[in-house]
Amino acid sequence: MAVINRQLEIRFPNGDRDTITANNIVAESMTLTRSICDDNLKLGGCIASCFELELIGISPYTIDGKRIQAVLLEYTDEEAVTLIPSDILFPTDDLHPGRTTGEPIETPLFTGTIDSAIRQKNRQIIKITAYDDIYTIMQMNVYTWLSQRAYYASGELLATIIENLFEVPLQDRIPYLTRWQGTDVNNNYNTVTNLSNALVKVNYNSSVIASEVLRSANELMGVFGYITGSGRYTTISLEKSKTYNIDTFVDLEFEEYKTAEIDIVSFTYNGGERFNMARPSKTNCCYLSEDNVIINCTANRDSVKTLVTKLTQGVGGIADGSCYMYTPFTLTLYKDMIPTGIGLGSRVHINTGSTAQDDIKSIDSIIFAEKITGIQALKYEFSATGDKILGGCDTLAGSD
Repeated sequence: MAVINRQLEIRFPNGDRDTITANNIVAESMTLTRSICDDNLKLGGCIASCFELELIGISPYTIDGKRIQAVLLEYTDEEAVTLIPSDILFPTDDLHPGRTTGEPIETPLFTGTIDSAIRQKNRQIIKITAYDDIYTIMQMNVYTWLSQRAYYASGELLATIIENLFEVPLQDRIPYLTRWQGTDVNNNYNTVTNLSNALVKVNYNSSVIASEVLRSANELMGVFGYITGSGRYTTISLEKSKTYNIDTFVDLEFEEYKTAEIDIVSFTYNGGERFNMARPSKTNCCYLSEDNVIINCTANRDSVKTLVTKLTQGVGGIADGSCYMYTPFTLTLYKDMIPTGIGLGSRVHINTGSTAQDDIKSIDSIIFAEKITGIQALKYEFSATGDKILGGCDTLAGSD
């Protein structure tokens, strides 16, 4: 069935202001950018999504700083119904010669807060830029909370740290944020941590950002965190990602290499010490983490060893064969070309369409970022970037 019509609608919390509908939206002006990993492979996610749209007939002062309850894409499908010519049937909005439309379907694209509403050169048009709740979490200093956790509950589970982060500082600032914790995490979710209050003071000097604590916990669990289109925080594990086959597209660019298998994993802890795990090196491809808040605030070497070992080894571990190997690419498709269910974290097998005997016939990759543009002609750009070999091993003085 074909999509007959798409409409964008912006809803605000009750009593804030009226809904913004197609009458106030400049045609095809929407851009939504989301990512779980920028540049080289880095576990954790927690990258704010950005929503941009041009409006007409609305004062910027009435919406700047406002909470967006939902950006909804509404569309109707053509029903497989043949209309027999009749003297009592006439064309209407939902009745066309030879076809009828189904019930409208709403898809949530974005929830967040308008960061700016700026008049353009054409003074009738304003451009709004909004970010999801990760952006708010990026503005939150949770130094006092982390220091207290390290002092009073230094031996708690990693899961407890995450749960308390959502229950206390995040709940106070973002009471409407909901969290879904899936099962796509490694054993570190229930691993005991040993945070040091002294290291919290030394390393962070009264300032530690909430999103970095959350990202660090995700990194140790081998997952990526992000906010869904409906406004819920969730995580993605590549180990359980589904693969989608793609044969048709608008445009495709890709590197002629696949990122190397990771041989070395190294974490900085206790004010500059390093814990390294390595196997006989094939490429010296090193996953190096120097900014993990939880590891940086851990003085106990055995605790660091346990966390890094569980992240590195076993099924889905960061050094588990081809799990984290991918071809950097950029793929452009229209909405109707996209397989159902595909999205951030999905694996893709793309047939390049090349007929040259010595050329690359297909590539395998992972969707780390997506960019959605337009409204009626909805276009998606999926991508992943990364160097062939992760650097960092040149500074290591051996392995543990």
